[in-house]
Amino acid sequence: MEEIIALKLSKRRKNAQKLQKVLTGFGSLIKTRIGFNRGGETGIILLDVEGKESAIEEFKKRVSKEKDVEITEIRFD
Repeated sequence: MEEIIALKLSKRRKNAQKLQKVLTGFGSLIKTRIGFNRGGETGIILLDVEGKESAIEEFKKRVSKEKDVEITEIRFD
């Protein structure tokens, strides 16, 4: 399964390091990463992920536990 995951990170300066550790831990799923920072406290990250559905679901579950992170997804079969 291929999937695009969009993450919206609020309080970016406070929470970026914690989220980065999670992304690093699931790095084998992430094929492309694009970050948007417009100078404020909100950051947007687009992730092109590919792998087993169970691994992607585990990744999303782990990310959703982080404070101030919203997830939106687009799936391709």
